[in-house]
Amino acid sequence: MGALEPASRSGTPLLRRKSSDTPNLIRRAAARIRPHRAVLLVAFCFFALATLYGVVNPLFESYDEEQHFLFVKQLADGKGLPVREITPILKETHQAPLYYTLAALITFYVDTHDVDRAQRINPSGPEPGGDRVAKNHNKLLHGPWEAFPWRGTVLAAHIARLLSAILGTLTVFLTYLLAREVFPTRKNVALLAAIGVAVNVQFTYISGAVSNDILVACLSSAAFLPLLRTVRLGLDRRRTLCAGILIGLAALAKASGILLLPIALLALFVVAIRDRTWSRGLRSALWLIGPVMIICGWWYVRNQVLYGDWSGLRNVYLSGAGRSSTLPMGDALAQLGTTVRSFYLPWGWTHFRVPEPIYVVALAVLGLGLLGAVGALIMKVLRRETTSAPSLARRLLADASLMQLAIMLIWGALSVAAVVRYVQVSINAESGRFLFPAISAVYVAIAWGWLQVTPSRLARYLPLGLGAPGLVWSFAYLWLFLVPSYAPPPLLGPAALNAVQVRLDAHLDDTIALLGNDPLPATVSPGDTLAVGVYWQSLGATDKDYMVFVHLVDRAGGNVAQVDTYTGLGNLPTSAWRPGDAFRDVYRLAIPAKLSAPQLLDIEVGMYVRGSDDTETFTFGDGRTPTGNVRLGQVKLLPRQPIQPPPQDPRRILFGQSIKLSSFGIQRLHGDDGDRLSLTLVWQAIQRMEADYTVFVHVLDGVGRIVAQTDEQPKRGRFPTSYWEKDQVVEDQHDVSLPKLQPGTYRVLIGLSDQRANLRLMGESTATSVVDGAAMVAEFTVEKR
Repeated sequence: MGALEPASRSGTPLLRRKSSDTPNLIRRAAARIRPHRAVLLVAFCFFALATLYGVVNPLFESYDEEQHFLFVKQLADGKGLPVREITPILKETHQAPLYYTLAALITFYVDTHDVDRAQRINPSGPEPGGDRVAKNHNKLLHGPWEAFPWRGTVLAAHIARLLSAILGTLTVFLTYLLAREVFPTRKNVALLAAIGVAVNVQFTYISGAVSNDILVACLSSAAFLPLLRTVRLGLDRRRTLCAGILIGLAALAKASGILLLPIALLALFVVAIRDRTWSRGLRSALWLIGPVMIICGWWYVRNQVLYGDWSGLRNVYLSGAGRSSTLPMGDALAQLGTTVRSFYLPWGWTHFRVPEPIYVVALAVLGLGLLGAVGALIMKVLRRETTSAPSLARRLLADASLMQLAIMLIWGALSVAAVVRYVQVSINAESGRFLFPAISAVYVAIAWGWLQVTPSRLARYLPLGLGAPGLVWSFAYLWLFLVPSYAPPPLLGPAALNAVQVRLDAHLDDTIALLGNDPLPATVSPGDTLAVGVYWQSLGATDKDYMVFVHLVDRAGGNVAQVDTYTGLGNLPTSAWRPGDAFRDVYRLAIPAKLSAPQLLDIEVGMYVRGSDDTETFTFGDGRTPTGNVRLGQVKLLPRQPIQPPPQDPRRILFGQSIKLSSFGIQRLHGDDGDRLSLTLVWQAIQRMEADYTVFVHVLDGVGRIVAQTDEQPKRGRFPTSYWEKDQVVEDQHDVSLPKLQPGTYRVLIGLSDQRANLRLMGESTATSVVDGAAMVAEFTVEKR
């Protein structure tokens, strides 16, 4: 046995020594971890929260997530890097491939042939879709195929989301290390910086999505570690090589990563000036640039060869995301408000907007820290007692921490400038996630600034004071905004269904029942939003996803407003219905602000299959005629401000005891297609009327023959008199086309008739003559030519 157990120098057998030293190794490891327990707890909480976001947020609802996943699938299927001309369905071909390669390596074994089912686009989603589209929160359709246990595309996407959560967690910890590097004696700064990143809701949201924004943020933070150590310790080949490798990887993760290169060269230049080592600085620059070119240079050369653009952004323009002309700088800067807001809180596709006070508080906290950092940096540089160096530049160069902080702030400013430039040439480019490469640098500066403006006796409580509310808010945002936005409508029980007030009993085949709707408001006004509650029930399973249309129709049959959406506002498509399920959908119709009022409007609902020109036919249990447009009821469209009766006009005409022509105006207009009379009539109801009266306008020649006329109800039939309220004032327009008239004098008469009863209302006037109940309102002469 002695030969098998060689002794150590102390005489203790080697194997026995390893066994006995194990507790010591554990104790030493625990001792090294103990000072960092707080940040490890923060990182663990962030990882749990990011993972939860990834589980709860429906698949592919983050920014361009479905396109990012298609890139991953392209590589996982062994089809190589996408080329726009070959795979035009991929809109993210301009993206650098590192993130997608990593995701493909951990998902290649998953069968994702069902990707088309998992990525069915919702045409009513938050992307621009025209006036007739109901803007739903969800970009895609979701259903039970996304439920756990995950399979196929759903499983692969969740694995890729887990990768993002891990990368986000690494970024949190790297932020802590960066702050420790800049402020080695200020542990609170490091913990605060890590907490700031961890409770950034937008960062958490993206960390739970398939996105390369997290990888470039992680690698950018990692690249700053050797750079900042170089600023503190001086030029060193190993640190420079390490920085070059990390910058190359960041540039291979996203094009914005290449912006780290000028920042790194600036850091080396500053150190060379400070240490007066010009030749060494030049060699360091070459050691920095070399790895960058080796790692990512091939990608940019490929873009230049394929697209004539090294960055690949030309693909953005070809996909329709580019601007037709460069946006002026002032307009681009004006969009920075959206960038700053969405840096902290996600807007989804610009629709997750929380109450304004929340933005104000969040931006005030971030702004206070940033102002504190900039102000403290300036004060420290200006104080002569900080160093004996005679000049301002020398004082800055002599303080490594100030230099490190200044470089990080420059990196943040460069990131903002890059976003502004991107906004100038591309639409939807103002998202705050584009600032994530600088997120660690920004929060290190902000954390230091927070401590500068906090009284020293309270500084020790600042991590808990900001971290705890931030963590609570991250959870609250998830459950108060994200989850409800994608939640399907609640299912209704028998009691709720029995309480439906307006019953319809309409059926689409043997699969869908249109049970009824909520009572409609009696009146609406232009510019209002009309909410229409409709009750649906599943009678049998269907593999079709029907779209619902809701039309607001005038009396002439024209649609004045409409929405088209999948059921459940896209969150409960008909293919996901289970027999017996019943729910209430609320459709919101935006009434055009310039729509003429008053008039009557009908509300109709129906279904169709997307891509089909035909609507589905509903049948009724009471034997009514089957129809594709089911009428729910009607509303009166009244002006927002009631029309006031005009001043007393001596020409006013009273018709019966029901209605009064308060005033009128007549113009004879000449046109290329002939002459016409344009009449503007102002009516006033004296009392409620049961009949729908028709307004007739007759043009009589000298012997009393009718040579031109019109007969139509007020407002061109859109607002019959039976719907007028007592004292209601209605402005009415009528046009009478005139034939070629012989020379002579012509009279214009106006009257009212009940055509169903074949009766005229007798006109009465003290200022004009009345002929057979019609009042003469004008007279004109046609001269000989």
